[in-house]
Amino acid sequence: MSARQRAIKDVEMAMVVEAVDQLLSSSDSNFSDDEDSSSDRDDLLSPLSIRAYLEGTRYAAARESLPKSKDFIDNILPYYPEARFRQHTRMSKSGFNKIYMLIKDEEIFTNNSTCPQADPRFQLFVTLYRFGFYGNAAGLGPVSSHCGIGYGTVNLYTARVIYALLGLEPDVVKWPDAEERREISRRIREKHGFPSCVGFLDGTIVPLHQKPAVHGEAYFTRKYNYGLNATIICDDRKRIRYVLCGFTGSAHDSRVYGSSKMAINPANYFSDDEYLLADSA
Repeated sequence: MSARQRAIKDVEMAMVVEAVDQLLSSSDSNFSDDEDSSSDRDDLLSPLSIRAYLEGTRYAAARESLPKSKDFIDNILPYYPEARFRQHTRMSKSGFNKIYMLIKDEEIFTNNSTCPQADPRFQLFVTLYRFGFYGNAAGLGPVSSHCGIGYGTVNLYTARVIYALLGLEPDVVKWPDAEERREISRRIREKHGFPSCVGFLDGTIVPLHQKPAVHGEAYFTRKYNYGLNATIICDDRKRIRYVLCGFTGSAHDSRVYGSSKMAINPANYFSDDEYLLADSA
């Protein structure tokens, strides 16, 4: 809980104690007596008044004022050479611009008319910068300082961009139909010599920053960290065509794939002699 939430909880407990104390000390339960005594408590220091104040303010105490600047994101990063730009966003400028064009008109970026949002381009910059780090470096403090925004704003931008990206999934990550599979198979045969192959499969670990609170030991991986096990299938052009994620890190790759819809109903995904290439796991 935040300091404000803890203060509200403490005040509510004080109100309960006060009410119980008055109940025990009163000689009878006459309503008129309660009304008379309530006037004595109607001041700025009463628990009810303090609770109303805390609920009406955003923070429980005065906040430290920190200097902030968006100059790097607004005026420096967009003009970096390609290699420097990729260091900060983990993608090329053309890839960034393509993603921006796909998500910029999403409703999530226009749902607050009373307080206009920052440009989706800026929100995407912040999110990708955060995605490029792991552990403490991806924390709210370093990212907010570097990008010139508040702690809560970092989380807000990240959530919006993730929401917008997930909205693209049905159109971007989809299994190829029979005609496209034949084309993929033709390219793989001509380049690598494998006839009827339509993709490449492997398992990967999506690392978690810390051990989950519930059944955390199940998330411990063979790489001695905590994470989720995901199955990913891509085509010969490195485009992801199928994703299954959610199994704990201790799950074996073969178990994850064996639980997928593709393994259970292969006829819905393959025809004739089509197959995937994968390692022995």
